Amino acid sequence: MSLDDLLETPGDLEALDLSSRHHTATYLFSGLEQILRTLAKAMSGGSFIYHSPGDTGPTVVGILSSPNMQKLLANASLDLDLEKQTELEEIYESPVRGAQLRLLSAVNLVFLSNTNTDKLNSKVTFAFSHPWEMPGTRQELICAFWKSDSNRRGYWATSGCQTLGSGNGSTTCQCNHLSSFAILMAHYDVEVSRPGAILKSPQVARLASDWKLALITKVGLALSLVCLLLCILTFLLVRPIQGSRTTVHLHLCICLFVGSTIFLAGIENEGGQVRPRPVESPTLA
Repeated sequence: MSLDDLLETPGDLEALDLSSRHHTATYLFSGLEQILRTLAKAMSGGSFIYHSPGDTGPTVVGILSSPNMQKLLANASLDLDLEKQTELEEIYESPVRGAQLRLLSAVNLVFLSNTNTDKLNSKVTFAFSHPWEMPGTRQELICAFWKSDSNRRGYWATSGCQTLGSGNGSTTCQCNHLSSFAILMAHYDVEVSRPGAILKSPQVARLASDWKLALITKVGLALSLVCLLLCILTFLLVRPIQGSRTTVHLHLCICLFVGSTIFLAGIENEGGQVRPRPVESPTLA
């Protein structure tokens, strides 16, 4: 029987209170990481094992996805880092008291043979697949990881992780540490200080800001193209000012006109962007 089958079967899980469930989840993630690290080191080979220059042994990296963690992690709390808390309060212009969470993706346990993964030298980027949902009012798709406190109880946290974007059934995250990650739909508890205040989701606020910047950019480029075109016609048609210096200015204006035209035409194009592959969900037998 696989781990997911055990989690999917109610059994004794439903008899546990929420604190005990989260306590169990913390021990489960910690134990799985240790077992998988030991198992991977003992394997004779594989595509995920490589030798780092200067190391005496192989370095192992692996990902285990478990899609049936909803019952075990139900109603877990969220600990927002100070930067995220400040960002949300600037968006909503009101204090944020917490969030209700819903697990959208599988829980992905990422491990290395090196146990010192709390602070990596360079950030790691993941793309986690999940059913797509459009965030509503006071909602946001966030990248979070499972963290244990001093009593080995667990909760979701966002420190060290950044949500880069969502689309096509996946969300891209960038983190400076390794842990057990998941994509959550967070519904923020915002203290409304002004009657009738309109509360938008962070994604909607960012889209509104991006739309304004894009409009300013397009209008500015259009005006620049008009002025450059007038300069080009002036340098070409007004004979008294023609000379070597105006020829240099003419070529410069033509280059700027062509460059601005290409930028204006391709400002919405993302065809050349490289996206990471989504993490699949294998089953632990």
